[in-house]
Amino acid sequence: MGISISMAYILAFDTCFAACNGGILNLQNGKTAVFHAPMERGQAENLVPLIETLMRENKVEMKDIAAIGVTVGPGSFTGTRVGPATARTLALARNIPVIGVETFDVYYEAFGKGIDDVLVAIDTKRDDFYAQIYKQGKKQSAFILKDLEFDGTIIRESYLADDLPDFLLPLVAQRYRESGETKFDLAKVPQPAYLREADVTMPKKAVTTGS
Repeated sequence: MGISISMAYILAFDTCFAACNGGILNLQNGKTAVFHAPMERGQAENLVPLIETLMRENKVEMKDIAAIGVTVGPGSFTGTRVGPATARTLALARNIPVIGVETFDVYYEAFGKGIDDVLVAIDTKRDDFYAQIYKQGKKQSAFILKDLEFDGTIIRESYLADDLPDFLLPLVAQRYRESGETKFDLAKVPQPAYLREADVTMPKKAVTTGS
């Protein structure tokens, strides 16, 4: 099915790191409008208002959105959950598809294409890295890396900073066109991609001392 004139935009966003990133892309002319809002926490409360502001300023409505793209991780545990949950809610309401993209793939598309051996490394803030190797464009298994040593090209998550939406949007648009999907499908809704379980701090037992 071709792209409807009345549904000519991709909406995509990312909450995997210390920010809310997002934007819209016009599928007919490729023009984009994006937002980048740094924040250590509060993505769940701020993402939808940021989307609404961007769309209002660009005179785009949800009925104009053909598909929603979202990063699925890895990243911070809470942030990685916020994006897919929001994408699911918005897409279900409009009966449009959700396109999930691993954060590794965004960085590879931005800096690694055409390079034989690439390591994408995402700082976990816990003295190690989420890592993904691409060999001649083919993705290998993701893993946790302690020391940032690799016989090839290393791409760090800090390379994109506030430019992430500029690379996420065309990647989502490409995958949307390749998928042929036009409607919401619960079975195909992307799930958060974790490489490690969340840290859970158990409450300390109260200690009662005798008088």
